[in-house]
Amino acid sequence: FFEIAQQLRKIVYRLKIRDDILQEIRNRFPEKERLMVRSSSNCEDTLSMAGAGLYKSITNVSRTKADSAIRKVWASLWSRNAVVSRENCHIPHDKAHMAVLVQQMISPDLSFIMHTTNPINHNPDELYVELAPGLGETLASGAVKGTPYRLICNKKTSDVQILAFANFSYAMLPVQAGGVYRKRVDYSQVPLSTNTDICHKLGNRMAAIGRLAEDSFGIPQDIEGVIAGDDVYLVQSRIQLNSAYR
Repeated sequence: FFEIAQQLRKIVYRLKIRDDILQEIRNRFPEKERLMVRSSSNCEDTLSMAGAGLYKSITNVSRTKADSAIRKVWASLWSRNAVVSRENCHIPHDKAHMAVLVQQMISPDLSFIMHTTNPINHNPDELYVELAPGLGETLASGAVKGTPYRLICNKKTSDVQILAFANFSYAMLPVQAGGVYRKRVDYSQVPLSTNTDICHKLGNRMAAIGRLAEDSFGIPQDIEGVIAGDDVYLVQSRIQLNSAYR
């Protein structure tokens, strides 16, 4: 089946993106805007399988390269890892579909992954957050070795526990011409490492945001987001599989 999947990828790479889709991208985003082209598959995150990182998302894409990035995301539906994962979870390949999200690219100070129920002890009152300098690839892909900031935030009492401070040597940052580069992190210049009051304030803010997302969906959430200055952006939210919710 892997040979068939490889042929399917080649076919997808040759597909022509509809003109109205490309025109909509041109209408919505300024010419120099950098874009994030993200996967959104119906079998990426289910009640039986967490698919974070399973399908391709393309970082720091120019508007003129959006068509190529979209094809790459579509084609990742037939990557070897995706095929094996669906086989293991007994998901029929003919039921697998791929949509694409095109978003404004944010150059963040910090990226985070948030679980609205503590995945360690399954306490629904506690929210667990991991943060890293720069783009979220540091957290999601494991491309940079190290430890993230780890916080436990109580959604009812506003208590914040700092479990770990980040020690990644590098942050992944976007390049204006496209792609990303590694920048060595000076943690003496990162307020989260030098001021515990900022950690606690951020923890309380994360708790409020996580509680809002969880209440909106009615189920614990696994959330990806970025922080740029004083602004917090949620870029993706999925069901949290390792919660005690049933």
